Amino acid sequence: MDNVETASLLGLLDELEVGLQDLVPCGPAVASLVERTCTLLRTPDRAAINTVCRLTTDLLRLADDKLNSYPYKDVPVHWRRLYTDAALLGALARLLIPAMDAHERRASLREAVRKLDLAIVIAGAPGDGREDMALRLIALAQKQLSSLHPEGQHEQAFIVRGGEGRVVPVEVGGDYTKEGWGQRMMEFHELLDALEFVDVQPREPGARAPPPEAILGDSTLEYGNGISSSGQTSSSPILYLAQHSLFRQFPSLLSDILIPDLVYSAPDTDGTGAPYEPPATEDGYILNAWLGPAGTKSAAHTDPWWNCYVQVAGSKWLWVAPPSCSSAMSAFGSEPAATAPSSICITSSEPEAPASEEHDQRGSAQAEQYMSNTSSLDVTIPPPGPALATPPASDEASPPLLSTGRERGDDGYYPRAWLEQVEPHARQAVLREGDVLVMPPRWWHAMVSLETSFSVSIWF
Repeated sequence: MDNVETASLLGLLDELEVGLQDLVPCGPAVASLVERTCTLLRTPDRAAINTVCRLTTDLLRLADDKLNSYPYKDVPVHWRRLYTDAALLGALARLLIPAMDAHERRASLREAVRKLDLAIVIAGAPGDGREDMALRLIALAQKQLSSLHPEGQHEQAFIVRGGEGRVVPVEVGGDYTKEGWGQRMMEFHELLDALEFVDVQPREPGARAPPPEAILGDSTLEYGNGISSSGQTSSSPILYLAQHSLFRQFPSLLSDILIPDLVYSAPDTDGTGAPYEPPATEDGYILNAWLGPAGTKSAAHTDPWWNCYVQVAGSKWLWVAPPSCSSAMSAFGSEPAATAPSSICITSSEPEAPASEEHDQRGSAQAEQYMSNTSSLDVTIPPPGPALATPPASDEASPPLLSTGRERGDDGYYPRAWLEQVEPHARQAVLREGDVLVMPPRWWHAMVSLETSFSVSIWF
């Protein structure tokens, strides 16, 4: 590392120290450890750096324990701030560490990138300039990582090389309302490998995705037997990067999209004439990404905002029903949702300890309350009729919204109220590459990926 890079890192340490008084509510012992860590970073010999790495690991573990002690919305901000600052200090240490062999250095830099991503995704990187510091340190770490690549690896796609060490929150399982579903952090390149983004050959022009009936209503998909974009079955669990603020975590990706003008002019009403308030964010919208294989499901649910939904790659089956159907949608819980889902997926960085039966029951009750905007009915059973079985050729327009064309079946799955009050008003369609859906608030909607798919949603 040259003197310019060292000076830049110490400048970041100066910036970080300015706001350390915000950690006072964490207690004097924590404040003392953080102060000692900063002092050691200014004399970065090998022994000092090793001590800093150990101290910041202890601080991260403490902060993680505190984050897991509360419902996320109730976590005191100083514990989220401690998590963030400990990750920043640990990354500074790993970037300042004296010369080591290439293998050790690569492992150390990847660990720094991982901890910084966790600070952004799990803790939200609160504090003046903290998120920007994390992104700057990630860029510096990846610059050093790129210099360690063997010559041949420079031919890899940029999204693979540029994402080295980056981690993202991933849903494990095709449907978040089903047993066995979970979440975990995983390396971005592992997700891409699982989705066959790296080596898969693109379909020939005009080739079609599997028809909806090949995906919808397949109960095996709920438990992780996926279908690849080539139509091959796989025993690996379905992995889904869902409703994640990917563009916040990877700001350089923002240059690949254009925010439609529509998003900056939210209507005054919600589509029914009731007054409407857009998201209370700096930009007035919430931008999320959805990336997953065939079979990933979003159960029928409602959102409180207007939604501009863009199908960037692949295709998805869509089911919608108007707000007037709400009383017959068999939603989880009994109270309406007070808040919308967060645009950041929050997942602990540590393995969860076994919970007691009492804790499981309490957690299930809380989950039902939080999912009161989600139907307990799987609207993909039975699958759609033949109207959507054969997608049009690539140069044809996407089909209009169609009536469901369902057969009611003999198994009595749907309640009579649903059959009488929802089915006549529900519609379905297939979203294909380039399609844009604009949906008013509180409309019920469900989606299923028909192939490897990437979508962008903008709540406004």
